[in-house]
Amino acid sequence: MNKIAKVFACLVAVVSIAGAILCTIGCTSSFYSEEQHIQRIRERAEERFLGEDSEYTGLEVYPIYNEYDELKYALIEFEPQGGGIYLYLWTGK
Repeated sequence: MNKIAKVFACLVAVVSIAGAILCTIGCTSSFYSEEQHIQRIRERAEERFLGEDSEYTGLEVYPIYNEYDELKYALIEFEPQGGGIYLYLWTGK
């Protein structure tokens, strides 16, 4: 009985550590392509800013790169009702 308890405890520990590693690593930003990043930003912005009672009629997302040609920010251009443009800088935070 004592040996079975030790094996079970080791098995639980291994599964717990593996689960912790998977949860820590998760889906990092490098998991997605640039097109997928832009699409995800667009979806989140549409959920947040465009709705039935929204003052905006549409949006466009433009990528902004750093000096190493890595996608760092996104500029979101909103089209308000009645004309004009409203800009929002997405920083990923």
